[in-house]
Amino acid sequence: YPIYAQKVCKSVQNKECEKGILVCGTGFGMNICANKFEGIRSASCWNEDVARLFKEHNNGNVISLPGRFIDINQAIKILEAWLDAEFLSGRHTERLQMIENIEKEFMK
Repeated sequence: YPIYAQKVCKSVQNKECEKGILVCGTGFGMNICANKFEGIRSASCWNEDVARLFKEHNNGNVISLPGRFIDINQAIKILEAWLDAEFLSGRHTERLQMIENIEKEFMK
């Protein structure tokens, strides 16, 4: 799976697409790999609320789904919630800037 996470994340980094979708058994392996790429904010989302909050609070640009634990109908609902959500900015913008600063300092 790391090869696929790399392809998706490079596409997002290179602005070939705005968002990326990853799927593995738990979603965790893909998520760990995705978060190694500068500018990628990935989370493993297992329900609609988590996916919505991930976008609203973290402006997530890559979502990872746990294929062993959700069915296709759940996956569609999770993706719709994430895709329909808007980043709330405000206090969350400052937090994202802090994360980006950490990323620049430690991801070398």
